[in-house]
Amino acid sequence: MRSHLPSFFVVRSSQEQKPVTQNSKTGAAFIAGGTIAGAGVSATVGGMGLAGGFGAVGIGATPVVAAGAVAGAAAYRAINAIAKASMQAINQAYKEFQEQLNACKCQ
Repeated sequence: MRSHLPSFFVVRSSQEQKPVTQNSKTGAAFIAGGTIAGAGVSATVGGMGLAGGFGAVGIGATPVVAAGAVAGAAAYRAINAIAKASMQAINQAYKEFQEQLNACKCQ
């Protein structure tokens, strides 16, 4: 049976989706932690707002919680990038060490 819906309306089956890995679980934990931190900040600080020449606008809990989730995701990606760069640097240093060691053995 062919669907007449555009491709962005078609829901994929669970068999086509990628399996949950440890990285995605860790990322979800960072996002959940950021969300909880955002909720904590909102509960602690309470009524927040922005004031300027345009007047004043109140900021509720939802944007603060969302900002916490975004901050958690950003922290996860930053830590992953640092770890990946560190591993690449370590691997490169190890390769150079092995080349120097092999050069010494040949002489």
